[in-house]
Amino acid sequence: MDKRSYHKLFRTDAYIHGSYRTWLLATAKRFKAHQESEAKLERGARILVFENEAANNTRFFQSISGRPEEVHLELLRIARPDHIPPVNPHKSFIGIHVRTGDFTRVTDPDALRTMRNVQLPIEWYRSILLSIRKQIGGDVDARVFSDGSAELLRPLLDLPNVSLEEPYSALRDMLELSKASTLISSGSGFSMWAAYLRQVPRICFPNQRREYVVTSSSTIDLEPECETGNDIPSHFIAYIADGFRHLGEVKQFS
Repeated sequence: MDKRSYHKLFRTDAYIHGSYRTWLLATAKRFKAHQESEAKLERGARILVFENEAANNTRFFQSISGRPEEVHLELLRIARPDHIPPVNPHKSFIGIHVRTGDFTRVTDPDALRTMRNVQLPIEWYRSILLSIRKQIGGDVDARVFSDGSAELLRPLLDLPNVSLEEPYSALRDMLELSKASTLISSGSGFSMWAAYLRQVPRICFPNQRREYVVTSSSTIDLEPECETGNDIPSHFIAYIADGFRHLGEVKQFS
């Protein structure tokens, strides 16, 4: 990973910078994101402010809800070319994000359901993956995105058609993960961003969803919280199976 050196990820010619940026920040009238319509009517320099207004970082995406395509395209526009993944050379895949690093390792099962920023058991990811594959009827490719070691991830990597992605940068890895057909999510913002950018259905551990980032026009919960593979709702399986079947990855789901 890139240790969050985000300033190296973006082109300096793609956004306002230097003395002009300093002047704008000091003089322009500011509007909150939900005041966009009002800001358009104002004369002169204006700044639209997107911020997390919720305490304890419980709602990251409130001010950009419903705008994933706009945000995704802007990220691609300002990113340095080497941090934009190539057009997907892979067929459809299940994305698995395993966050370790600065996340706390806990052994008490109850703590997993009450704490945030904790490492989820590798066995949980394995259980969810096996259940998805069994129910959709095929060993669909799975790609693991993680800052953990191969040894730690062994229970996943020993399964057929599971590969470990070589870390490149936070931005490129996130954009690549967002290409997944479905996501087995960690409790981190990285998983949430990947799901948000291209509206990827995801499965979360109980109390680790944090907030909904995938907009659904139906009654289907596209971000269910599941403690085991047996808890995955049948309507969620049917939804993602339809996507895999459309791409010729699995047989007819029943």
